[in-house]
Amino acid sequence: MAMGKLVCFPQPTSNPKTTFRQEQHRPRAPSPTITSSMAVVLSSWNGDNDFSRPGSRPSYVHKRAMASSKQPTPHLSDLLILEISTVKAKTNIPIPRILDWSDDNSTSIGAEYIIMEHAGGVQLQLMWPKMAGDQKIKCIKHICEKIREIANVNFSAYGSLYPVGRGTTPTATIPLDEEFWSTLLEYADGLVDAGIARVPPISESHSRSQYLGSPSQHLSLLGSGRAMIKKMSENAGILTAAAPTLLHPDLNMRNIFVMENDPTAISGIIDWQSASVEPAFWYADDIPDFAISIPDYLGQIDRVRGLCNKAFNACVQFLMPKVAFPMSLDESLFRPFRYCHRTWKDGAVAFNQELIEVSQLWAKLGLPGSKALVVHQKNYRMFAAAQDLKRDLSELLNTASDGWVPPHAWEVTLVGHKEMYTGILEAVLTSDDPDGDDPIRNERDLREIWPFDLDLIQ
Repeated sequence: MAMGKLVCFPQPTSNPKTTFRQEQHRPRAPSPTITSSMAVVLSSWNGDNDFSRPGSRPSYVHKRAMASSKQPTPHLSDLLILEISTVKAKTNIPIPRILDWSDDNSTSIGAEYIIMEHAGGVQLQLMWPKMAGDQKIKCIKHICEKIREIANVNFSAYGSLYPVGRGTTPTATIPLDEEFWSTLLEYADGLVDAGIARVPPISESHSRSQYLGSPSQHLSLLGSGRAMIKKMSENAGILTAAAPTLLHPDLNMRNIFVMENDPTAISGIIDWQSASVEPAFWYADDIPDFAISIPDYLGQIDRVRGLCNKAFNACVQFLMPKVAFPMSLDESLFRPFRYCHRTWKDGAVAFNQELIEVSQLWAKLGLPGSKALVVHQKNYRMFAAAQDLKRDLSELLNTASDGWVPPHAWEVTLVGHKEMYTGILEAVLTSDDPDGDDPIRNERDLREIWPFDLDLIQ
């Protein structure tokens, strides 16, 4: 499994950069002059046709871009300009104004850039610990009232806003029937095609854990998955739950700004670059960090956290019914859609597990026999252990699941990271039941599933 990084994002300066392990960057020419009233977004294409951070929804462009590798590479700044301009023009959602931008990565700073007004107010994650319970509930209500303006817009197709082969202007219009997926079946085919495109040639050698699967296993699994997803795309309930919907892709506290003198008042929402029109069910299990309610080691749920979770669910139910409906259905019906485009990145075992669970609802489609299932179950235990470890470490270290750490907490998090690894390793090596079902038996197993950068542990 590819390891994540503990990442510290400093505040924007005259030479903004993202860093971990204090890595040195190649010298660059001076960047544009930045004042205290501005914020800078630097963007780059990460090379695997995926705009999204680990764990998020697919961010391919649209069917014309997917159909040919000869299409021009999308510029992330163009995508963000169009999305921000569209949301600002059609809603009252507070988004900082764009002051200047460039989609040319050959500029003096060596990257595309966007210069925006500084987001007014204070990050919600800084105010949240100081807020009373009733303030938190009121703030959640106000967030949902803002977001419903885009959540309830009816679209006739799926895809993002990047216009391949067209000039980029904030006022450009694009025919939906030409550039986007008009049906769930077309959309699902695009997902599977994306998954296949990311599988490397079978002839290449790959140093990956066995449970992640070989290229041939991925291709075979995606072939079976396509047939099942095609059948599922004809189901009336799934079609209703798949209404084309636009929502913020990362509605967490670090991207929400509130007024310092009234933290229930929303002053800005940032980080829209991965937004795209997706089936409503894609958002059904997206619970923002301000609404997450996780039991402690005694199985108890903090009272205020529980109320925040209930408040968020109630707001979704009454303010965003298009998103609420999929939440009432069996999650296993949607997981094959969520995993098929990223099997090579996540490992074949997750997608295989979802197909097995769905096959229990759609038995006539069939899957491999019992021998293959035994191997899969072993691999799935390893996969599940990796996901559980990532979730628990993120909670205990107070980091995002992608390893994001606030600058002021960097040194403390590094110490905690090392202590966690040492403690868990000791527990593994001194286990009283080495032959049990626990898939983690030794240090090599632990290092294989450890979600964050082990080079940070000295």
